[in-house]
Amino acid sequence: MQMAGHWHVFHQALHLKQALCRTVESPIFKKMKMKGSKVACQKLKDTVLDLVEHDDFWDAIKVIVKSFFPIIKCLRMCDADTPNLDKVYCCTKHTTAALDDICTGFDDTSLFNDDSLNVIL
Repeated sequence: MQMAGHWHVFHQALHLKQALCRTVESPIFKKMKMKGSKVACQKLKDTVLDLVEHDDFWDAIKVIVKSFFPIIKCLRMCDADTPNLDKVYCCTKHTTAALDDICTGFDDTSLFNDDSLNVIL
């Protein structure tokens, strides 16, 4: 997977939230047949449905995407083929300040310690 691949997936999921919600609510999704045992397939569908409809799941994804964005920006500068040391230094200072503001979201125990979200955590 490319650098920060999981971050990109979370970011894309936020953009597709409405589409995901409509998909899991559709009768086609509910009638969809999957390979494997019926119990395992139903459990998977129920898990996906619970996650997509759970507001705390989306809030947790937002906190993760928001907090890692400045770090990804610094990594991209470091990975560039041009001399960027001054920009990386400046970006690192801004990243530290941004993380001090953003990371308070990680202290929210309702987002990251909820038993209903143990599937993703």
